[in-house]
This record gives sequence, structure tokens and C-alpha cells, in this order.
Amino acid sequence: MLATIVVSLAAIAVAQATTPDRTLTFVDERSGLTLTIQTDPAAGDSGHFAFRVPSLGVYVGSVGATMRALTPTSVVVDYSGPATLRPITDGAGAVTGTVRTPTPATIRLQAQIDPSHHTAEGTLTDGSARFHLVAPAAGKGDLLQALKTFEAAMAADDTSAIYPLMNSDVRGASSVAQFSQSWREQESRLGRITSLQRVTLSDPQTDSSGLTSAIATYATTVTAPAGTVTSQTFDAHFVLQPDGWKLWYTTTR
Repeated sequence: MLATIVVSLAAIAVAQATTPDRTLTFVDERSGLTLTIQTDPAAGDSGHFAFRVPSLGVYVGSVGATMRALTPTSVVVDYSGPATLRPITDGAGAVTGTVRTPTPATIRLQAQIDPSHHTAEGTLTDGSARFHLVAPAAGKGDLLQALKTFEAAMAADDTSAIYPLMNSDVRGASSVAQFSQSWREQESRLGRITSLQRVTLSDPQTDSSGLTSAIATYATTVTAPAGTVTSQTFDAHFVLQPDGWKLWYTTTR
């Protein structure tokens, strides 16, 4: 039922999960800062990085030998030198930051990276500008709260409460009223989930692109418009976005 309403991004997830090297992306969900860096010392592009600052631009360069891989869980960067500040563009090629053309910059980039657990903390300084990124390990606390809110909204069949829990693609494509209308139309054809029980919950996982997700499995009872009752099991994939954990897409078992 949910699968027909939620925008499915499964192909994106698969593409991101198959990144063949140790070029990792770390996302600070609160600030939107991102650091992408090749953490494999043996790679030809070892130390190549991109540090993205929303509404400004993206610093691109290579830290070279100043990146030291101490252990599988500890990579240290302490780089001072040149970089290029490039424009940020959206999918249509439009510039979204204040930087309009590539500009030389002299920066300092300090970072402590744990490739094994996909965590990082780093600071990029450019003159008087200082950008501090923290990408901690994903915990279950906020996820559990999001699931409880989702389950309560589903039990109440309250579309105004379900809508804020949807991923940004769904919310960007429809208003609350449009979402509610689509939801009710679907219920009139397919039925309504009248009971929802969480069976399992995976640990949050962060892939090489910095995307953090988790899977909750639910056993449900669906009551059709004619009154017939069926049982269904589905996986609800949740993704961590800047405004919290959101329903990404669903798959029926």
C-alpha cells in the first residue's frame, strides 16, 4: 500500500552502495557541510577531497602526504596549502551558491576520520572563514522516536501527521492537501492498514556516499473497502535527512 505512494529511491541506494573504492563522503546533517575524500593511501588519487559548504561553494584539492592512515579506524589529515573554490550546481546546472566561477584559495584542512565506522570530524579554514563538520556514528535514539511517531500516525490514519515523516522528495513534489488526497484515493481502492506491528529493526548503516538508512519490518492487517481482511508484511526503509529520520520507500515481502 505505502509503496504506491512513496517515491522509490531504491536505484539510488544500490548505485551508492556499489562505490568500488574508499572515497568516502561524510555529512554533517545539521549544517549540511560535506567532506568527500579518498582515504586509501595506495590509491592514485589518495587524499583528493571536496569540502562542500552550502550556499557558498565546494573546496576541491588534494591533501597529499599530509593524510596519514594510522590504523583502519584512524586517518588523520593536517593540510595547509592551495585549493580551488568551485561553484555548487543543482541537477539542472544552475549555480546555487554565492561562488560563480572557480577561485583559487589557500586553506587549512584538519580532520580525524574513522573509515571503518564512517565517522569524521574536520575543520576547513579559509582566511577568517571557518567551517566545522561533525559526522558522528548514527545512533538508534532519534530513529526509534521517528518510528514511534510514524506508527502512531499510521494507527490514527492521520495524513497530516504522516506527511512530515515522508522524505524530502515526496514533500517537495506535493503539498499536504495533495498528499492527503492521493492517500485517501489509494485507501478507497486498496484498503486501509488497520493494524501495524514492528517485527524487526536493523541497525543504522552509512554507505560510502554518506547516506545513512535503516530498515523496519512491519506485519500489518489491511482492511479492504469491501470489508475483507488480509495480512501483509513490508519493509519500511528510513533515511536520515537534515530534518531527521524520514520514510524513504517501502518494499513488500
